[in-house]
Amino acid sequence: MEYRGVTLGETEKIFLIHGAQEGIRVDGRGCGDYRPIQIDVGVMPNCFGSARVCIGETEVIAGVKAELLTVDDTSVVENEIQFEIDMSANASVHFEGKRGEEFSGEVALALHTAYNNVDVLPDLKKLIITKNHYWVVYVDIVVLRYEGNVVDAASLATKSALYDTEIVDLMKIPGDQGTVYVELPEMYTTFTFDISRVPILVGVNKIGTANVMDPTASEDECVSALLYVAMVPPEVDENVEHGMPSAELANEDCNICLLRQSGGGSLELESIRSMAVLGVSTARKLNILLMKHLLLASEQKAECEWIKPLV
Repeated sequence: MEYRGVTLGETEKIFLIHGAQEGIRVDGRGCGDYRPIQIDVGVMPNCFGSARVCIGETEVIAGVKAELLTVDDTSVVENEIQFEIDMSANASVHFEGKRGEEFSGEVALALHTAYNNVDVLPDLKKLIITKNHYWVVYVDIVVLRYEGNVVDAASLATKSALYDTEIVDLMKIPGDQGTVYVELPEMYTTFTFDISRVPILVGVNKIGTANVMDPTASEDECVSALLYVAMVPPEVDENVEHGMPSAELANEDCNICLLRQSGGGSLELESIRSMAVLGVSTARKLNILLMKHLLLASEQKAECEWIKPLV
């Protein structure tokens, strides 16, 4: 799928591809390294929860809203999170028209598939209020600036915004003939989501023979195939308490909830395996850093801070 942000000549592409294959990228990073990641939560007061994520020069903002719906029977309703992504033409002229629509639909579908699992967000059952009333949750993501790697930024912004989300506990009022009404009490409480098992979605990029994480817009031009990998963290991850993932993490206790190829290039089975292993390992490290940051920000009421790039 064509959604690249810049136009490169063939010589420039060859230079970038050969550098990636040698493990030396233009900005000095290795193939698995990330640019600095900045995360800030609670950035939009008109949302139930929100977050802004910057990976290098790429900037993404996510807002969570909830709508109270009335149906005949909530037991037959698929209570899923709805995703919508806006690739702003202001972020990149290459998002104008169908390009932006197709890519935003692709990323939204990947997020929806990764989250379509009762184990990753068990608190969704709290959204069912009565037999006839329930909250439906919408996650709206806007790409404000584009310099590559929208996928990872959107995933981190989504999980951070869900962490920041507070939804009102409505009061149930019995009515005639067994009906139940809901009302907002004067003194109300809110509930939050347990996001400890919410998946992290990353994109593993094939540049030449190299598997590359966090590509820039220029490196995006050289990607022959992209593999979406979504990882569900273990129920209890002791690494979160330490804040920095160890160099050698055993990821057998992680589950893959999405593995999907994008782009026109073909991949051999062994290449898919190596990309999946890299994707799970990277997503696990990102999750450890993200959860540590969110917990610290919550405890200390801290403003946004810079997360150390993966090494």
